[in-house]
Amino acid sequence: MHDPVHRPARYTVYPVEPIDITRHLGFCLGNAVKYVLRAPYKGGEEDCRKALQYLKWEGEIRQPPVSLQAYNRISEALEALQEYLVSEGDALWDDISGAQSDFLTALDAYLHQDSSVCRMEEHVEELARILALCDMHDPVYANCNHVPMERSSRTDPQG
Repeated sequence: MHDPVHRPARYTVYPVEPIDITRHLGFCLGNAVKYVLRAPYKGGEEDCRKALQYLKWEGEIRQPPVSLQAYNRISEALEALQEYLVSEGDALWDDISGAQSDFLTALDAYLHQDSSVCRMEEHVEELARILALCDMHDPVYANCNHVPMERSSRTDPQG
């Protein structure tokens, strides 16, 4: 059941809620993750722009490394999300989930102290491009939705 405070539909579309990741991250990186994951279901390109701004701020003052316990929790959530994002879907789902999956892969590398913040930005820019095409009703995404096939019969996550 949709609860806009405790379980917003735009977050429950995933097998784990973004808070399962973001609560273990610093403010800027956590917000970037939140905006990337909700963009297809709420804010579209605007959420991508917000994510890019938070990544810029993260790049200016990098968060301290997460603890091993926090990383293990993040890793479990990322694994579940990655498994979900490879679900079969239409062209729009494939493009959105591909950009999000690439972002999450770069996030994992960043948490391993790899300087992948630029790669995260590239994937957010790609997601913004896809969502812009969708918003313009580009024919490539005609009659597409942004959920994998097994979820397409459920309630629309834009709630």
